[in-house]
Amino acid sequence: MSRNDPSNGSGRPKKTRELMATRARAGGRGKGGSRAAEFKEVDRLLDGPVTKASTKKIVSLLADRLKDDPGDLEALLRTARAWTQLLESETGTVLEERPEYQKALDEYGKAALEAADRAHELCPESPDAIGWHLVAYGYHSIAIGILRAFLTGAAGTYVRLANALIAADPGWRSAAGHRAMGRYYREAPWPKRDVRKAIECFRRALDLAPGRQENKLQLALALIDNGDDEEARPLLHEVAEGKPEKTESHFHEALVSMAREKLKRM
Repeated sequence: MSRNDPSNGSGRPKKTRELMATRARAGGRGKGGSRAAEFKEVDRLLDGPVTKASTKKIVSLLADRLKDDPGDLEALLRTARAWTQLLESETGTVLEERPEYQKALDEYGKAALEAADRAHELCPESPDAIGWHLVAYGYHSIAIGILRAFLTGAAGTYVRLANALIAADPGWRSAAGHRAMGRYYREAPWPKRDVRKAIECFRRALDLAPGRQENKLQLALALIDNGDDEEARPLLHEVAEGKPEKTESHFHEALVSMAREKLKRM
């Protein structure tokens, strides 16, 4: 699949694509045992502390599988997740752009996008494939620069992926589709920037996943941009004092730090 097209326009013959998608949905057959057993060690590492060492181990285990079967959908999805988690642990989901984040965005972001792109090509309607493609593509857009992303059409692809995820599974990873659209409207350059639309998107995300600290912080930041400090304040306190969901624990410290910084400025 082209990175500028989230459809299944892979350039491969239709029969080949259908065969690969069928195999991906079926889960294939690995060396010995059920799929759950095969991925047990990988999933244990993915759910544990995020470090360079653990990520290297995960990617190595998955690379062995992908050598045997390049069309292993589950291995590709886990590879995308592993690189994305490492990127997020080092950048805090890029709540603010910093020069020191560029290396992680370039290296880990590229690896995540390659795996997610291939997974989405294999199974275009899978929420997991769409979701990881969206998340990786978002970091790709930040890596090349928001303005360049708009000029090259990458921003349009990002929006199409976000809308596709919302249609397929609006609650995926605690409303990542709505969260992505909120960040799009908040962080886009003029004339696309629209803080009110960003607030609407973040409210939808928070309605779907009220326990997600990331949703609270993103809504609070948009409210502050809109001059609604009083509404933002309790959300910031919740982030500063609350517990993260398991899937945001690897960047929770960055959320807390940003919330406390904003509270100090109020």
